[in-house]
Amino acid sequence: MKKGILWMLLSFLLVAALVLASCGEAEPGEQEEEEEEEPVGEQEEEEEEPVGEQEEEEEEPVAGAPQYGGTITTFCEWNQSEPVSFDSIASPRWWNTSVFVRPYLEPLFVADFANRGPRGTNEFHFQAKFGVPAEYLTGALADTWEITTEPLGVTVYLKQGVMWAGREGVMEARELTADDVAQHLNRMRVHPTWVGGVAYIESITATDRYTVRFDFNMFDAGWPNGIGLLAGREIMPPEVVEAGGDDWRNAVGTGPFIITNYVVGSYELYERNPNWYETATIDGEEYQLPFIDKLYFTILTDESTRIAALRTGALDMWQTISLMYQETLTKNEPDLIQSTWLAAAGTNLNMLGREETDIFYDVDVRRAVAVATDLGAIRDAIFPGGNKYGYRITPGLPEYTAPEDLPPETRLLYDYNPALAIEMLADAGYPDGFSVDFIVGAGQAQLLDIATMVKEQWAKVGVTVNVLPLDPVDFAYRKNNFLYDIWNDTHETNDPLLSMGARGRRPAGASSNLVDPVFQDMFMDAAGTIDDAERTAKLKACAVYHLHNVLMFDLCDGYNISAWWPWVKNYYGEVEAGFFTTAPFIAHVWIDQDLKAEMGY
Repeated sequence: MKKGILWMLLSFLLVAALVLASCGEAEPGEQEEEEEEEPVGEQEEEEEEPVGEQEEEEEEPVAGAPQYGGTITTFCEWNQSEPVSFDSIASPRWWNTSVFVRPYLEPLFVADFANRGPRGTNEFHFQAKFGVPAEYLTGALADTWEITTEPLGVTVYLKQGVMWAGREGVMEARELTADDVAQHLNRMRVHPTWVGGVAYIESITATDRYTVRFDFNMFDAGWPNGIGLLAGREIMPPEVVEAGGDDWRNAVGTGPFIITNYVVGSYELYERNPNWYETATIDGEEYQLPFIDKLYFTILTDESTRIAALRTGALDMWQTISLMYQETLTKNEPDLIQSTWLAAAGTNLNMLGREETDIFYDVDVRRAVAVATDLGAIRDAIFPGGNKYGYRITPGLPEYTAPEDLPPETRLLYDYNPALAIEMLADAGYPDGFSVDFIVGAGQAQLLDIATMVKEQWAKVGVTVNVLPLDPVDFAYRKNNFLYDIWNDTHETNDPLLSMGARGRRPAGASSNLVDPVFQDMFMDAAGTIDDAERTAKLKACAVYHLHNVLMFDLCDGYNISAWWPWVKNYYGEVEAGFFTTAPFIAHVWIDQDLKAEMGY
């Protein structure tokens, strides 16, 4: 009862979004009794199952067998701002749109977390952002696939019987076909945002009802991401495109959930798709997925508000929490389950250098400001216990080069030396320094802290940094139109083809901060190499070149936390099941509603 009162007060005082929700029928964190009265797809037999033995797969003890019903309220990375569109191909903030559409739209591939993660063989932790190594992928809409050399390309065989959910006034429920996939991906590959990353695709053709053929004009080892995992690859039916794919009211998907409401500034509500094709086998018994009736994606712009919502049980789970909150969460909410993981996604500075007039076009200037950056101080203040060197490649991958093995001229970039930086700037023609604009998106407290520290450090070498916090619309506009000198974000390091691809592919990605023809030659040669060992060696050389020439300035890798309450069952701390994808593993989660009530939530 005490927890419930605290949450109501928190909602009223801190979060207008959640205040609205608490007053209406579609409430994030709605009481269980109300949730049980409105199941999307009734599962009477499962709900009446007697309590059984504890699941061996469960990380935490469970009171009984899997159960249907209930609600999960969560916050996903990039949910701190509104979706400007529900069509991730055309969205100016495609990374944000991708988060909101993936509960109901699916790509060809997905992480094989159910079989090869902690609940299976435990080969990979799946605690990583922005991608999954290709060897740990399985089919989502795809059933099987094969690579051919003559002709060069990939043939994908779709799962049969996958159904579009349908929506009144837009389209009837019907089976997914190869034509749907081909039409969507052909629309993607000619869009200005994506054309540079998939230039190796010559054509995409539906050869029969369930077969899609991708013909390549050259081999690219990153093809699984290019055709079936990244943003924009979530297959949207042509009927929705015609009706207006940017409007959620027209949305139709094949995924585990169906979008049923969107309240600006508050949440998106998804309800159970009773006809989803996936099942889970637990203790020898097969269950239709998903287990929960409702899924709320909250839109919370303030990080402290998100932490408060988690502490009060308004959020059931949250996958990407800064380690700085661990001590407070552990002390004040000892029942909260936590999993700590080193983010395989380093923080970086994107310095604009596309034109000769851009100040960071000069590699010597980029190298100088790298030496002027105190990575140790940033690590200690913002990423305690993390890696000082946030390299382009995750340690442990064969493409990784340890700091001590880097060439001396590259290694010196990562040791703070303001005196040397002043000399380097003078040699580059800037004895008196210069001024730059550093844009930061609203709600990115950690990135704003980094920008502030960079400003203080670079001031010591004569560089004036104007930190400009911007609302999401202004930030996206300036970023997409190259109206900045610097912006910072996190980058994926699990897959070298992803982490270096934006600057390495030819033509350069539409959002690439700079273009280096030498690096493009190196990268395209590596990506086009079929032999795994030879490609690995080439990608390793690419990574060193990337570091040496500061194509992006990689800062620190920090630890994050995945946290969830004990009533969230069959969850193992997974972070993503693909690119910004959480719905596939949430579909495997069920809520122990009796336990939640016993704990006073």
